[in-house]
Amino acid sequence: MSSSEADRNVSSFEPGAGRLKHRASSASSARSLSLDGDWMFRLAPSLREMSDGFENPDFDDSAWSVLRVPGSWQMAGLRDHEGNLLDHGQARFGRPAYTNQIYPFPIDPPHVPDANATGEYRRTFKMDRPEGAGWVLRFEGRKWSSTYPATPHP
Repeated sequence: MSSSEADRNVSSFEPGAGRLKHRASSASSARSLSLDGDWMFRLAPSLREMSDGFENPDFDDSAWSVLRVPGSWQMAGLRDHEGNLLDHGQARFGRPAYTNQIYPFPIDPPHVPDANATGEYRRTFKMDRPEGAGWVLRFEGRKWSSTYPATPHP
């Protein structure tokens, strides 16, 4: 990802383009499709080191890890692919970072520090599209989601 793309994606307080107004989730009779489950995942060392073109349908993510969503990449990374707990210091996706003191990075919203690990997620799913029907993609519980569009493909 180029520096200008990265800067554009995180330099605004706005939550992104093509969004609906914020609202609480509520029970609905509208059709829905759960996206919980296994996603392809890569932990980039920083926003500027994200994979170019990973939002494209033909992107090869076969070398990426599989991560269960919803979940925490730090907690999932404490175990190996067979589920065995890894030795201290061998976490696959960093260690959980909680603090009740001073943040370990400068707080300068909306600017994100360069040394800030960034998770890339990919999942392919199919949905039917009855004539005239629309869909809303909702990430419940996510504080921020990238501005990349969902890419429809046959």
